[in-house]
Amino acid sequence: MIKIGSFYYFSMRLPSTQKLFRKSLRTRKLLNAKAIVEAVQDRIEGVRVNADILKLIIDDEIERVISTVTALLLPRSEAGKRAIEAYHNYSTPLHYQNISVDSASGHVSEEVLQKHRITVDSFEDFLLKRINRNVPPRQVDEYDSGYEDYYAQPNAEQALLNSYKEQLSELIHNKDYPKAFDTLQALKQSFNFETHTNKPLERHSSKLPTWEKAVEDMIEDKESALYYNQKRSKRGERISTKAVDEITKFYKIFLNQLFKGKHLDEITSADCDAAFELYSQFPNLKYSPWRQMNDSERFQEAYDGNVPEDKRASGNLIRLKVALNTVFSHYYKRNVIDENPVSKMRFDNYKNGKDRGAYSCTQIQTLLKYCTATELNSYTVALMLSIYCGLRNGEAVKVERKDIIQHKDGFYYLNVRGTKTDNAAREVPLHQNLIKAGIISYFESNPEKISSQQLTVWFNKVATTLRLPAFDDKERMLTYYSTRHSFMTALANAGVSDVQINSIVGHRQVGQKDTYIHGVGIKILNEVVQKLSYDYD
Repeated sequence: MIKIGSFYYFSMRLPSTQKLFRKSLRTRKLLNAKAIVEAVQDRIEGVRVNADILKLIIDDEIERVISTVTALLLPRSEAGKRAIEAYHNYSTPLHYQNISVDSASGHVSEEVLQKHRITVDSFEDFLLKRINRNVPPRQVDEYDSGYEDYYAQPNAEQALLNSYKEQLSELIHNKDYPKAFDTLQALKQSFNFETHTNKPLERHSSKLPTWEKAVEDMIEDKESALYYNQKRSKRGERISTKAVDEITKFYKIFLNQLFKGKHLDEITSADCDAAFELYSQFPNLKYSPWRQMNDSERFQEAYDGNVPEDKRASGNLIRLKVALNTVFSHYYKRNVIDENPVSKMRFDNYKNGKDRGAYSCTQIQTLLKYCTATELNSYTVALMLSIYCGLRNGEAVKVERKDIIQHKDGFYYLNVRGTKTDNAAREVPLHQNLIKAGIISYFESNPEKISSQQLTVWFNKVATTLRLPAFDDKERMLTYYSTRHSFMTALANAGVSDVQINSIVGHRQVGQKDTYIHGVGIKILNEVVQKLSYDYD
């Protein structure tokens, strides 16, 4: 912003042509000029976010096309197995309905029978329809005209992808599978996906040991940092066997599984922070049933958030940090690695890893814009259920059509099958925006099943692509679970009482209220949920 004469002007260099653009703001007042410029900057920022959303949609579309064609050409692949399961979920109910219709033959007219029979696609046609689904137009926002340069890359990728889709559909329809296979490899190469026939490219050329090998070598070296006190006042003193065993158990039950296969220089401070976030949900192995579980089951329980707070291992986070630091300090002092990632962790800033923040209204709106800009799928639907119903990720991925019930007054609500506490099993009204988005018809299509771990991994990718921050302004971590915090915050800003919020999200009532209050009526909760709005910032 500059001042020429008595008027203020908006001045910027256009990124596409590097030409200087200048326009009068038609005001002599500084405050008015600043307000106009801020509005313009917000507009440009909104366009940038829309471009990021489009790129993410294209990425999802590329992955879906590659997975679908792979399922057709390589039916014994993992993609093929998933496609067969999806086809089974789609076709079985339809076949049963046709059997029921045929059983009525001779009792009703053929015209009536034909009316109720349903055409069931073949496996190939079922997958071809998935290939030929259209991606959205180039603009997410109807007011984005004039900003075409921001969409140049996703537009070009969309055109290239559509060309591949047409070729693949035609080749598969004509049973020309060898050429279809070659075209699939070309598609993968165009978008930097690993091909099936070529040897995978080495993504990391590190010559450093993997995490497991580094830990094993450190344990075998009796002069390593593992066996000596690292505290400044006692540095150099050997520590007890019990203390060594206490540290090494963190490697065996947690860190070795989490960092398996990673080289030491691949593990970042962000990876360490993520480890602490997960361990804050990890079960304490002195309790059943977690003591009897295997490693993968325990990790799944942590990802699902199924472990009650008083049964978690989060009280040992300080010791986990010691275990981490022992490994990296050992190899840092021996000049094996250039820096210790533990020194850059934000662990101390978020109160031992327990506290999570809430996404702002603008950030939630960005997530919702992405979810509604493309065709609904298991991931976007689960995210929208967490945003509008406050579901935990483990609850969101388990929702089925039978869990959506229509009240006699016309509104819909979820019968949530609780996964965490006695209060978790509850009834939650569906927000009107979920109904408008087509959630009910989506669940009627027998959608693909996903795990909460898959949902978390997908969300982290989306959050990174949309440039959502990892921490809020109070240095609390922002994760998928933060959408639940955002939901509760939005309800509180709508004037909803604590008792009603606790009933919706499945928390125990506080104090004496837990003794005397035994649930809030679903009709009242429906009125409460419909007040929810993410525009209170």
